[in-house]
Order: sequence, then C-alpha cells, then structure tokens
Amino acid sequence: GDCRRCKCKKSKCLKLYCECFAAKVFCSGCQCEQCLNTPDNLDLILEARKQIEGRNPEAFQSKILTPVAVAAQAASGGRHKK
Repeated sequence: GDCRRCKCKKSKCLKLYCECFAAKVFCSGCQCEQCLNTPDNLDLILEARKQIEGRNPEAFQSKILTPVAVAAQAASGGRHKK
C-alpha cells in the first residue's frame, strides 16, 4: 500500500491515529516528527500493533463497510439498541 502522508507530531507514528500506521504502511515522504514507522523499526511497529490488537482485535480492519457488513448490520437490527 501507499504511504498516507501523515503529519503526526507526538505519536511517533505508532498509534492508530497515524493514517500510515493504521493502514499498515511505512511512513515515506510524510511531514511527521520523530517517526518510528520505518522499516528500520519493524520490531517496534510489530510490538505496537500486537498491543493495540490485544486491546481491540479489529483495530486494523477496514473502516469501510462492505455491502455484506451493511446487510448483516441491518439484519441484526442496526447498531443502536434501545
């Protein structure tokens, strides 16, 4: 995948709000500061992903709902429970 050209300042690009990290791509040509999301830091990146996935197994899943996911959500009564 292609780099998302993030502008992270304090996360070192190892948090989900870094678009590159969330998309599982290395930063390249970004305007980020103190970046650790590079091939040289693969061990750190994998450890960060593992910790995030431990808290939220679906953290790196696509945020785009597919037609199948939309249909499943509708069939289960939507996302809001009363």
